[in-house]
Amino acid sequence: LCPKILEILPDYWSTRKAGQVGARARLTRYGNPGTANGRRRGGFIAYKKMKQTGLATGFKFRRNFVKPESSTLLAEFLGIMLGDGNIGPYQISISLNATTDADYVDFVVDVIIRLFCLIPSQTTRKNACHIVVSSIGLIEFLCQKGLVRGNKVTHQVTLPSWILQYPDFVKASLRGL
Repeated sequence: LCPKILEILPDYWSTRKAGQVGARARLTRYGNPGTANGRRRGGFIAYKKMKQTGLATGFKFRRNFVKPESSTLLAEFLGIMLGDGNIGPYQISISLNATTDADYVDFVVDVIIRLFCLIPSQTTRKNACHIVVSSIGLIEFLCQKGLVRGNKVTHQVTLPSWILQYPDFVKASLRGL
């Protein structure tokens, strides 16, 4: 004998109920996933799994760099930035003449490596050589030292006060300018 069919249910009739039960169990076990800490933890877990499988993560992390003490070399670099540099939201760039400043380009790259232990990228287009370092931490450090993001002329940027206190620092920053 066949049992009597009471009601025909549509496909997937139980998925909503099962999903709610599973969500409650997950919430009690791991906590709210909507918090900043929960999203951060989930992001790191996803990053680990993607790294293990060899997939491209696409995550951007802050680059580590050395924060140098005040010195003549740092003062000279700030002079270079005030003269030929630009600070954008995510990177600094220094533009120099590719033919007449060819030796100076190598010097500037060496200064960046010695000061911050960061290797800048160099591109040459037409007659201009652009030295670029992408590091939000470096930008924040340079802003703390007295530089500003954006247009130097509009912001009326001058030498920072810590440079003006020592004649050696002033000479070095003028050499960079």
